[in-house]
Amino acid sequence: MSIASRIRSTIAGWIAPREGRTMQWSDRFVGETSRAGVAVNTDTVLGVSAVYSAIRTIAETVAQLDWCVYLREGQSNIEQHNHPLCRLLQVEPCPEATAFQWRVAMLTSYYLYGNMLAEIERDSAGSPVNLWLLDPRRVSVVRSKATGQIAYQVHSPDWSVVTEIGYRDVYHVALASQDGVSGVGLLSRAKDSLGAALAMDRYAASSFKNGARPGGVLTHPSRISPEAMRVIRNEWTAVHGGADRAGTVAVLGEGVTFSPVQMSPADVQLLEQRRFSVLEICRWFNLPPHMLRSLEGGTYGSIEQQAADYRVYTIRPIAIAMQQEAQRKLVGVPDLYTELDLDSLNLVDLSTRYAAYNQARQGGWMSANEIRDREGLDPIPAELGGDAYLVNGNMITIGTAVASTGRPTGTSIPAPVQP
Repeated sequence: MSIASRIRSTIAGWIAPREGRTMQWSDRFVGETSRAGVAVNTDTVLGVSAVYSAIRTIAETVAQLDWCVYLREGQSNIEQHNHPLCRLLQVEPCPEATAFQWRVAMLTSYYLYGNMLAEIERDSAGSPVNLWLLDPRRVSVVRSKATGQIAYQVHSPDWSVVTEIGYRDVYHVALASQDGVSGVGLLSRAKDSLGAALAMDRYAASSFKNGARPGGVLTHPSRISPEAMRVIRNEWTAVHGGADRAGTVAVLGEGVTFSPVQMSPADVQLLEQRRFSVLEICRWFNLPPHMLRSLEGGTYGSIEQQAADYRVYTIRPIAIAMQQEAQRKLVGVPDLYTELDLDSLNLVDLSTRYAAYNQARQGGWMSANEIRDREGLDPIPAELGGDAYLVNGNMITIGTAVASTGRPTGTSIPAPVQP
């Protein structure tokens, strides 16, 4: 059932959840003023390069992963390439976005507003056919009058119409939820850290705008009128103000002298403070500093370990949360499950990758076709041994090795008798 068919003629009253609280997110996103005196909202915070880069890095990392559908048959997990869920998760969740765009939008909402939200449109059989993105700023979690269960109220852009969607029909992943239902985004939780970064950016931009080269005090030998002072100041600013006029030659007349003003300690520390703000933002997003191009003190070994930590401690928890929500609201079949393939993040240089494949091949736990599949190559026909598993030494199949000894598997070959 679509949203349009569920629009109510009048706005329903809020119904508090069992805890007696109304979980309403919309009030959080108008914009809050940080202790630095800067408003923190979507428009301002995405102007901070570290924040924009952090969100983009994580969102695009998740967006590039293969989201596969598998069927459990005994001890085997068989990938279902033609299952309808593959189109939703891997190609086109809805007609308005590709899978890549959809995941980037969901992760952006996740970090800014604390919630990934999409309406699940189902066919007559109850199977999902579309995942429509929802703006968390216009969604509230309530307790439904009709069912007594948690429901989602979606407001129109002008807030004149509200639509209630059942709990099972909304794909929802919350960030660091305190009540198990709604999340709190970094616009609210990290407003002071983000506000400090915004304030430093504005201070630096203002310093360039107002021109500090040459900088100092102009002193006239005699008393002059306020109007004359204004003219001298404006002429000086017109010639020397702005970053593009830094270092120009000053010509003084009428006994006017120029006294340079030394930079304050706060100005000297500005660059260091901005570096620290990048590290602070890394902590909020659980990102290693090198992911935001902050390489101070980094070595090849430490960065390599941090990249592994990024996969395990940043991307994997998000992947698990997305998979679990898909399992309970999209799959609906016990032996069917979805999985975001994190192995693609383990790509290394060619020689290292091929050495790992060679070890797996000789160890007998990967076939040639499994290796070729990971590399995007066509399979070797089975009759030519493409699906065979080899054992180290003679590079023969396990079955051939067993047949050549004439002994069943699991038995040992006696040592030769010494003459």
